[in-house]
Amino acid sequence: MATETLRPNATGDETNIEYEFPVSTAHWDLLNDVTPDQNRYVAAFGTPNTWQRDLYNLPASSESGTIDFIKVYARSYTSDASPIGELKIVVKATATIDESSAITLTGSYVVYSNQWNTNPADSQAWEWADIDALQIGIALRYATVISQCNQIYVEVDYTIPDPQLVTPTTLAHTITSYIPTIAVSDHITVTPTTLALILDRHTPTIVITDIDFPIYNTRYKASWKKTKECEIRAGWRQKFPHY
Repeated sequence: MATETLRPNATGDETNIEYEFPVSTAHWDLLNDVTPDQNRYVAAFGTPNTWQRDLYNLPASSESGTIDFIKVYARSYTSDASPIGELKIVVKATATIDESSAITLTGSYVVYSNQWNTNPADSQAWEWADIDALQIGIALRYATVISQCNQIYVEVDYTIPDPQLVTPTTLAHTITSYIPTIAVSDHITVTPTTLALILDRHTPTIVITDIDFPIYNTRYKASWKKTKECEIRAGWRQKFPHY
């Protein structure tokens, strides 16, 4: 199993949480730090006992495989344990907004999470196209003190497919062997027994050298080679009749 982590990179369809620090109209840029900053957050403040919700867009995914589930994490706390603040973790898939159950916050920052095994828009397994269209978010509620969040991200857990054996349909280069026939003169043809190689269907070039044809009862010899691809040498004896 592998995991891809995606963090907010743009404003989503809702920006309804009333307060942020430092002042930002986007909100998402306060929550996308890998290491959360205590001095950057959004907070439910101003209207008590109401839920305030933000949604954030994500960068495109870059992985492949079978998605097993997604899990959204949010780091949140309330400035006082009494009265108690609350958090909901939110996803928006296509037009469907789905929220976790309300989570009771404490007086110190805690990372909370909620897992979705299927797409809430159609109750089917997640597809990568669903992830690319996904928005994540939070909803905060407070009574008389603020509830705040300073980090949110989603992890996409997926299974990497097994390697597949691929059989190419195009033949690679073929190496074959052959016995070349070499014409030394108009009267003598020699077929060596040594195999030459032909690579890439290229016919080798044969160069005849060192020809020596003594007359009468003496012998003659010859040698030859094929340039580049291989080298062939041979010798023989031949008697000529007396004249």
